[in-house]
Amino acid sequence: MKQTSAMRPADDNPIAPKPWLSHNILLPDQTVPLAPLAAVRASGQLHNTAKSAVRALDIVELLGRSATPLRAFEIAGATGLSPSSVDQLLKTLVDSCYLIFDPASKFYHVSPRLAAIGAALTSFYFPENRLEAFAAAVQADLQRTITVLCSQGTFLHAVLRNPNDGISGLRLPVLGSSSGAAWLAAQSDDIVSATIERCRRELEDVKRDTQRILAAIERVRREGYAIGGLTIENGLCGIGVALPPARNGVILVVSVTAPVAELKERQGEFMSVIKQRMNEHLIEFGP
Repeated sequence: MKQTSAMRPADDNPIAPKPWLSHNILLPDQTVPLAPLAAVRASGQLHNTAKSAVRALDIVELLGRSATPLRAFEIAGATGLSPSSVDQLLKTLVDSCYLIFDPASKFYHVSPRLAAIGAALTSFYFPENRLEAFAAAVQADLQRTITVLCSQGTFLHAVLRNPNDGISGLRLPVLGSSSGAAWLAAQSDDIVSATIERCRRELEDVKRDTQRILAAIERVRREGYAIGGLTIENGLCGIGVALPPARNGVILVVSVTAPVAELKERQGEFMSVIKQRMNEHLIEFGP
């Protein structure tokens, strides 16, 4: 794979915006700055003003993942919120019966009210924490950042990372990332064409060469993965692979991020590990 300006650190390219530049994986000879509406959003950079709702859900998720109940100061430490903010959120969650508070031990427990949500997620996606087990196994094997993403219109949003790192708000554009190319390759041609049209309105300088894009997507389908995409100042890029459809038909994508040179050298190893772990954890649980 020929290295383009977008796959080098942005300091080497005087026209590159900092920190993000799009190396369009589907049109490799083109490197375009990301338009404001399509810019990558890092973890924590949520535009939704109802941040208290997100923080409350973060606390519920934290307690749901914890092997033991937690006290308020432990929740504050794990979430990075102030003790006063945590106190107000906990009071609201207890009052709504999403959490149960034990005044003797000062521990907070998740409530049975959440059991129906957990059961529904198991029936909708992969059972028995299979997705988390898959991501953890790939991360342990490769020792690189693992992100699982879902489609949200012209973007992919992270739903799982490394596999328990905070990822609230993290998103990548569909057109211009290896994860997006992998997701597009798993879709019908009608969905691909509709997505390209939406992306054109947001990625202003992406060339309108639909046939070239469709041909590139067909190549990704044949190879089973996409490499390249967004790069940051330390020269990282990703390899994106579509996962088997979940029980509800949703297509998720796993991305492994590594330095460009390493990814080029180890791409066969990366794909071998992803396929092996996919077969072990996910294949038998499709729709």
